[in-house]
Amino acid sequence: MAMDVILAALPKEVGYRLEMEGVSALAYADDLVLLAGSKVGMQESIDRVFEVASSMGLLVNNNKSSVLSMVPDGKRKKHHYLTGKNFRIGRKWLNQTSCVERWRYLGIDFQASGCVMLEHDIKVALTNISKAPLKPQQRLEIVRGHLIPRFLHGLVLGNISDDRLSMLDVQIRGAVRNWLRLPKDVPVGYFHADIKDGGLAIPSLRATVPDLILKRFVRLDSSSWPVAKAAARSARIRKKLSWADK
Repeated sequence: MAMDVILAALPKEVGYRLEMEGVSALAYADDLVLLAGSKVGMQESIDRVFEVASSMGLLVNNNKSSVLSMVPDGKRKKHHYLTGKNFRIGRKWLNQTSCVERWRYLGIDFQASGCVMLEHDIKVALTNISKAPLKPQQRLEIVRGHLIPRFLHGLVLGNISDDRLSMLDVQIRGAVRNWLRLPKDVPVGYFHADIKDGGLAIPSLRATVPDLILKRFVRLDSSSWPVAKAAARSARIRKKLSWADK
């Protein structure tokens, strides 16, 4: 595959160290993320991608490409974000992403600080469903079959906590309660119990997300790819698994 050829051509000395394993790029289908610890290293990787892609008759879309440059300030324990034009691909300058811009990669929205919190997006989605000219049962079906599955991917891979998941469950139950005009003393179990048990079968994020995290991340350690094994050993993943397994 063309992407395999491009990845093999990247400079081995450029990249990020993850548990002593070098990571110079992230790739999925035709999406490519380059990692480097210096401006020189990043430009070298960009040049290599451009050269190899061009040799195979492929063009990199400059309008869909951008660079996020973070410069650590160890003294103040902060990061500075470069602005202006710092990197080229061929003869064209690449757009520099600012610290407040938002972009999507593999279905998850990011900012410079990391994964974007999903609370606002879920609230907007519930509001839109409430405003739509739908019957209560139709709204309920949308929540069960579309809204919750749509956000699970981001919740599993993003930064999450017990309180945040519980708050989202409360938010979803509140919307459903209004649609169905249910009294306030309806027990929580009624919302999440299976239909055959007399419930509404709305998945509980507090119960579902930790299970999905365990199923997805535990497999990293059994991967044949050294970088995946390194990720499984990282403090971030171990902390996430510990939280999900409690």
